[in-house]
Amino acid sequence: GLRRRRDGMAKAGEAAKARAEKRSNVKQKKKFENKNSIGKTRRKVGSEARYMTRTAAVKKLQVTLKDFRRLCILKGIYPREPKKKFKGGNTTYYFAKDIAFLAHEPLLHKFREQKAFLKKIRRAVGRHEKKEARRLDARRPVYKLDHLVRERYPSFADALQDLDDALSLVHLFAMVAPSKLVPPVRVHACAALAAQWQAYVARTRSLRKVFVSIKGFYYQADVQGVTLTWVVPHEFAQQTTANVDYRVMLSFLELYEALMTLTNYKLYHDAALAYPPPIDDTTDAKGGRLSAMLMLPSAGPMRTPGAAPPLAPPPTALSAPGGGGGAAADSGAAACGGARRRTRAQVSSRSSSEVGSRDERDWRSRASPAASWVVGGLSGSRQRKKRARVRRSRSVRRLSARAAAGGSEPPAVPKGPRANGDPPAPAAHWRASASTAACSFAPSPSSQSAVTKRAAQAAAA
Repeated sequence: GLRRRRDGMAKAGEAAKARAEKRSNVKQKKKFENKNSIGKTRRKVGSEARYMTRTAAVKKLQVTLKDFRRLCILKGIYPREPKKKFKGGNTTYYFAKDIAFLAHEPLLHKFREQKAFLKKIRRAVGRHEKKEARRLDARRPVYKLDHLVRERYPSFADALQDLDDALSLVHLFAMVAPSKLVPPVRVHACAALAAQWQAYVARTRSLRKVFVSIKGFYYQADVQGVTLTWVVPHEFAQQTTANVDYRVMLSFLELYEALMTLTNYKLYHDAALAYPPPIDDTTDAKGGRLSAMLMLPSAGPMRTPGAAPPLAPPPTALSAPGGGGGAAADSGAAACGGARRRTRAQVSSRSSSEVGSRDERDWRSRASPAASWVVGGLSGSRQRKKRARVRRSRSVRRLSARAAAGGSEPPAVPKGPRANGDPPAPAAHWRASASTAACSFAPSPSSQSAVTKRAAQAAAA
């Protein structure tokens, strides 16, 4: 019996050794499956080079499958069908270029930040640190989809042509009852966007056709030459069911909300209406709905989509300073300061008009600073700094040219400290005349601006 037991143990050890050797062989095969006989990586050709499976894409992007689906929906990337399915027929394939395009998406960093943030909240809740959990929840990282809207719709006409699905989905979620699957914030946001759109259509009288069916009300409107058709469901008690994948629908809704916000702002801006329109609480409490929305004019004048912004009025002509006492000098200095301010305002307005005419085809250049995400390119603060530098350089060049045409030289700045110990101040202010293109100087106790100093140095050179 002891001998048989030893023989059984030996056979079991040999079987375990064989299994371990087999596993090691499998690992070696996986290690060298993409390499040739000399150990170099084998070059992919054909469908294998152009396409990538979903598993490989998720592994390359280092995200979860849920975030990958969400990112594909927001970026507009869909599965493809290769001619030769090199990994089997039940596998989902994507273009390799699309996956490489997703690898540079800034939203990936936001998704990772949110994942790390949720871990911190779970840790605080597990330790029963309620104050710490509330503090972390107040600092929840947020992201915007403005760059995706600019990326997917380069022009406003493209955005209008793709607005049918956005209108239908926004109106659908505006009628859904809030629940755990659909947060109340999303429902209220969709209701506000739908009401703003309906108010604009009613104000501009763009509605063309209406049809009532069992699904709801079908509307068709002509907005800036684009025919849009959408459906509004009946006002029944819509209950959420588990048969619908709300995660996918909310991902689409997230993009459509950003698109609708941009579109409503642009339409209201072109019609010289204030956006968002204020709501009359009294009329809204009585069930006024659209009549409760006050379509007030905006601060700026109404402009057509093809027109350039108006120019500022030219400054009045200034005469050369004459002799006189201190009162004459003060009045001359005040006149010079007003002329300088008017000249700078005119230069800034002209520079903005040139930019507007140059980028007339780009719908993003029509936005005001209130919607900073509409403006493409740099961020809002960097855009303002860049425009300020451009205006200053243009002002210096124009004032230098006028100084050279007038032939006058700026007086020398007196050196040495003042009687009261203050640093020396310039003795003159630059003053440009629009009618005579001549330059004159008048003494002023105020300090000289940066533009004036640069213009005086350029004229002296």
